[in-house]
Amino acid sequence: IKRCFKRIAPGPFYELHTKGDLLYGGRMDEGLDIVDLSSLDIIHKTFQGGILHMVFDGDNAILCEVIGGNKNTDSYMFRDSSIESRIYVCSSSIDNCSSIYSGDGIVSISAYKGHLLALDINGNLLYFPNYNDGTFFRYSLPKKHLSDMAVDWDGGRIFLSAFSPSTFEDGGVYKASFSEIFSGNLTSYNYGLMDLRVRNLRLAGGYLLAGTEGNSVWRIKLENKISTTLDALDAAEPDQVFSFSVDEPASISFNLFVPKEDIGKEAELLLYVEGGGTGSLASLGKTHLDPIQEFVVSKDPADISYLKGEEYTIYYGYMLGNGTIRYNTFSLNLL
Repeated sequence: IKRCFKRIAPGPFYELHTKGDLLYGGRMDEGLDIVDLSSLDIIHKTFQGGILHMVFDGDNAILCEVIGGNKNTDSYMFRDSSIESRIYVCSSSIDNCSSIYSGDGIVSISAYKGHLLALDINGNLLYFPNYNDGTFFRYSLPKKHLSDMAVDWDGGRIFLSAFSPSTFEDGGVYKASFSEIFSGNLTSYNYGLMDLRVRNLRLAGGYLLAGTEGNSVWRIKLENKISTTLDALDAAEPDQVFSFSVDEPASISFNLFVPKEDIGKEAELLLYVEGGGTGSLASLGKTHLDPIQEFVVSKDPADISYLKGEEYTIYYGYMLGNGTIRYNTFSLNLL
């Protein structure tokens, strides 16, 4: 069959993203190409190394440049400790780029409303509370050949893949809540996985997908979870409404982005639920605050279908030792 495909840009490309009529192609050799899909015109953006990772967050493009490494191997981007990386925050036109990180090779990045998580080649998780100022916190993870990361920001879940030719203890897929991963705790999530050499992860339509080295794509449906991740706004009234289905058993937890000046401080976690003409205040105990603090209401999935049709106002936050309270609030509809 002739003329079924048309080459619109010469490679080698590693990472591809579309935004409107533009295709962004991160090159393995050097830089990034932006292809206008209506005219097929190409604009090349020059960088010292290849652009192997990119995400878009509002009007910002977050690019990860990878320098060095043995490119004769097809796994150098997550196994070659000699590579170095730089992370840039750019406009969506890839102009006005500013470097926010330079150091060990980066395996994967994920951004959400000004926050950034980056997984480095040495098994460390970097958290940027505000990626525009470049400040980050580093957290050690179990030593594995971690190859990719997928972050469910609203659901408070992180998934990691590892590339191992031998044991389930070292390879496959892992999951963690925000609080668990900042403590370095990972749980194996290999149900039905036929190949431990996992290269890529994606979240789509309530499923986690994993691209393996030799057994195609694995897919698993995520557990139903009632969860949000919000900034500590100290809002007096809820200005956001979230709706969740309770037709299936669900776990319940909420997450709060902690201001960087409060990270690590001891605080009492507080939860206030208002609905049905009554209100209930609960203390969830004292803890040292994680960068993204989890408030666990129900850790394991439970049948809450009897709450279908109910509406609640949720206030959750923390009180520091000096009496300062920071919290957020939202309306919750159970469908």
